[in-house]
Amino acid sequence: MWFRSTRACEIDAYYRISPQVDALSGRGATALHAAAVGGHPQAARVLVLRGAALHALDEHGMTALELADERDHQLAAHLLRAVEKAAEGKAREGKAEAERGREPHDEL
Repeated sequence: MWFRSTRACEIDAYYRISPQVDALSGRGATALHAAAVGGHPQAARVLVLRGAALHALDEHGMTALELADERDHQLAAHLLRAVEKAAEGKAREGKAEAERGREPHDEL
């Protein structure tokens, strides 16, 4: 269903019905791959907000970011790159907190 149309409003409606954000197509691609291939940054945003796996690989071993770059979909690639960078920053913060002997949530 989401492989034929990757407009953000349709993806959002789909995931209200089926919350499997990382479901695979017959070709091993996720909805995030489809949004990247189609150059739909708003659809990619909806999927990322719903927890789509950024590093999922399709049948050719490519991530959604790599597909967006390959197809020269600059807005989708920019969004995915920014999300990836933010996730790496959070991981570094968590690692630094763990190295100091406490969990990141200890200060809450």
